[in-house]
Amino acid sequence: MRCGLTRASCHLKDRSTPCWRTTGAVSQRRSDDRVMSHSREERSEAPVRHIVESMAREESTSTRPLIVLGMHRSGTSLMARLLSDLGWYLGRPEELLGPREDNPDGFFERTDVQVLNDRILSQVGASWDGPPDVCELLDLEAEVGEQVAALLATLSKDAAAAPFAVKDPRLCVLWPVWERHLPPDAKLVLIFRHPAEVAASLHKRDSLPLVTGLALWEEYVRRSLVAVGDRGAVVVRYRALIDQPADAIQSLAEALGTTVPRDRLQAIRPELYRNREGACEVPLSASQSALWDWIERLPGSVDRIDLDDVPGGASERSIELVRSRRKSAALQSQVDVLRQALEESASALKQGSEVRSALELALQEARDLNEEILRSEQKLRESRDANAEALRAATIELAVFRDHVRHHESVRARQDAEIVRSSALLTRLAEERRLMDEHVEQLRVRRLEQTRRIEAMAQESHEAQVLLERLRGDLAAAHARELVRRHEREHLVRALSVVEGQRRAEEAAGRAVRASRAWRWGRKLAGPLRGPSTREEEA
Repeated sequence: MRCGLTRASCHLKDRSTPCWRTTGAVSQRRSDDRVMSHSREERSEAPVRHIVESMAREESTSTRPLIVLGMHRSGTSLMARLLSDLGWYLGRPEELLGPREDNPDGFFERTDVQVLNDRILSQVGASWDGPPDVCELLDLEAEVGEQVAALLATLSKDAAAAPFAVKDPRLCVLWPVWERHLPPDAKLVLIFRHPAEVAASLHKRDSLPLVTGLALWEEYVRRSLVAVGDRGAVVVRYRALIDQPADAIQSLAEALGTTVPRDRLQAIRPELYRNREGACEVPLSASQSALWDWIERLPGSVDRIDLDDVPGGASERSIELVRSRRKSAALQSQVDVLRQALEESASALKQGSEVRSALELALQEARDLNEEILRSEQKLRESRDANAEALRAATIELAVFRDHVRHHESVRARQDAEIVRSSALLTRLAEERRLMDEHVEQLRVRRLEQTRRIEAMAQESHEAQVLLERLRGDLAAAHARELVRRHEREHLVRALSVVEGQRRAEEAAGRAVRASRAWRWGRKLAGPLRGPSTREEEA
C-alpha cells in the first residue's frame, strides 16, 4: 500500500502540518470505517454508537490485548510491570530485557520487539530519537508486515488463554506498521509524564539537549494520540502512579475491568522518581504547554480521541529540532560506519604486515622442509624395498588371521544360535515353571479344601459315633425292658394257665354237681321258694 500524499509533503522540512496530523490523515485513508466515523453525516449517530461500544469494551477489557504507548522515560516499564501483575502476559523472563542502571527494576519489554523496531527504523535511516515519516513506514509495510504479524502470532500462542500486552515506546512512531496486524479488539494504554521531567531524564541518560527532548516528547505524544482512533484507551499519568500509587493502580484496574492484588498496591518505588518537573530549566513552548494542559484534563478512560480537539500542531522550532536530531542521528550513523571501516582498514593493514612476515618465515620453513623431504624420499626408497617383503609377510599373516577370524565368527554364530535356543528353552521352562507353580497352588488350595472337608467329616463321624453309642445304650435298655416284659408275660401266661385250669376244674366240678341227683332234688325242692328271675338265670 502506498501513501496517498507526495513524499515531499511527508518530510518534516516541508510540512505545513505536523507529522502527527499527517499520520492521522494516512490512518483515516487506510480504514473505511474510520473515515466514516469522522464524516459529518454520521456525527449525529456517534454518541449512541460510542455508548454501545463503550459498554462492549467494559464487558471484555479484562481479556483484551493491550498496547502500551508512551514516550521514552515516561513510565512505560512501570506500566508494563503493573499489567503483568494484573494478569497480562508479556513474555517469558528470558525473552524480556534485563535491568540496567537507568531502569533497575527491568524494562518488561520483549527483546524481539525492540530488535524488530530498531531494524525497521534503521531501514529508513531513522532511530528512536530521529523518528521517521509516515510515508516511509508505509513503503516498508509489505516488507516488514509479515515479521510483525509472525511476532504477534507467537506472542498470542505463548500467552495461551491469558491476554497479552506489548510495550515499546518506539510503537508510537511505528504505529502505521503495527496497526493493521494488531487484533481488532486490542486496546491502548497511554501513559504520560510531564515533558520537563522526560527531557531531564533523557539529558541525564543520553546527554540529549533539553529542547530536543521536549520536541521528541511532543512528537511521540501527538503520534500516540493519533493511534487511539476508535480503539479506546486507558489514560494514566506517571505522577499519579508515584504520588498516589494505591488510588492510581485501583483506578487502572477498574478501567481494565479487573482487580488488583493487595500486595501490589505498594509495589511502586517512589525513590525511582528522580527527575521531577523542576529539574528542566528550559521553558515549554506554547504548543507543548497547551498539549500538556489538554492531557491533564483527559479522563481515565476514553473511547476515542478526535484529532480536532487536540491543541494546535507542533511549533516550527520543535519540527526543526526533530528534523535536526534525525539528521544528526543519520550523520552519527554514517560516522560510526566510517569509523568502523577505518578500524577495519587499520586492522587489515596490520594483519597484512603480519601476514608478510609470516609468509617470509613460511618460505624459509618451506625451503628447509623441501631439503628434509628430499632426504626423507631417499630414506623412503631405501626402506620401501625392505618394507615390501615385510608387507608380503604381513599379507600372508593377515590372510591367516582373516581365516581365523572367520572361523571364530562361525563359532560365535553357532554360539549365538545356541544362546538363542537356550534363551527360548529358558523361556519355555520359565513358562512351564509358572504353570507348575499355578498347578501346585491349585493343588494346595484343593488340599486345604479336602482337609477342611475331612475335618468336617471327622466331626460328623464323631457326632455319629456319639449318637450310635447313645442308640446302643437306648437299645440295651429297651432289650432289658423287653426281657422283663417277656418274663412278666411268661409269668402271666403261667398264672393264666393255672387260673384257666382251676376254672376248668371248677366248671367240671360244677357240672358234676349239677349232674348229681342231689342237685336235681334240691332244685326241685327249692323251686317254689325262688322267684321267676332266679329260675331264668338258672335256666
